[in-house]
Amino acid sequence: MSVEEATYAGLIIWVLLLLKQDLSDDIFNSLTKALLAPDASGISWQPVRASAAGTLSLLLQVLYFIIMASTPAGFEIIITGFELIRN
Repeated sequence: MSVEEATYAGLIIWVLLLLKQDLSDDIFNSLTKALLAPDASGISWQPVRASAAGTLSLLLQVLYFIIMASTPAGFEIIITGFELIRN
């Protein structure tokens, strides 16, 4: 894993730690393991790390949507966005 990849993985794990209370232990441990998986014997684990990062991104989007929908102003923003997409 390059220094840049390790830095990104560290940032993602920091965000995961913030979300840990909302994730089951199995999911948290699996994502963490995948994000930190080093390349081995000439085999790149980059697709695994990218998949874990994509999963985390989706979790963050869902969490953001839930937070936005839980406030009246946020709910209005979501409804407006749906109306713009529909039109």
